[in-house]
Amino acid sequence: RYQRKIRVLSHYSNGIPQCNRCGIIDVDVLCIDHVNGGGSKHRKLTRLHDFYAWLEENEFPLGFQTLCYNCNMKKQITQNRGEILDVPYFFSIKHKGDS
Repeated sequence: RYQRKIRVLSHYSNGIPQCNRCGIIDVDVLCIDHVNGGGSKHRKLTRLHDFYAWLEENEFPLGFQTLCYNCNMKKQITQNRGEILDVPYFFSIKHKGDS
């Protein structure tokens, strides 16, 4: 299971398992993020028990990225405040209505 996680994280971070935002390489704190949101809905629809297996079995579909838990949480909190993030690299934050 650990080796599968490494393969999936590596795929979604261009070969090296690292956060696409901050660059941390600690596999224990890396996860897969739904780039456009919808992770909870996706899990409910598919009733996934092993998300990494699903990604591999479905030939690494588009719409996912590797983030660390902190950056993933920051993305969610910022979006919940109504701010728009530049994904997958969301260093600059834009507010709704900004041009």
